[in-house]
Amino acid sequence: MGNSAERKISVTLPGLLVEELDKISSSLNRSRSEIVALAVKRYIDETKKIELKEQMKKGYLEMGRINL
Repeated sequence: MGNSAERKISVTLPGLLVEELDKISSSLNRSRSEIVALAVKRYIDETKKIELKEQMKKGYLEMGRINL
């Protein structure tokens, strides 16, 4: 996933979500695409943090069993 070139995708969202997206993009003076890209990036970052915490927790539990 090292390709940093922008790619166009199509996403279907519920109408109310689009309305909220439009309000936010207008108030921040940013495009829908920018807001969606930021939201997806944040979601991916949070998901990676959760996965790392789970891996660390699993590792600590395994090491705890070994150290007994």
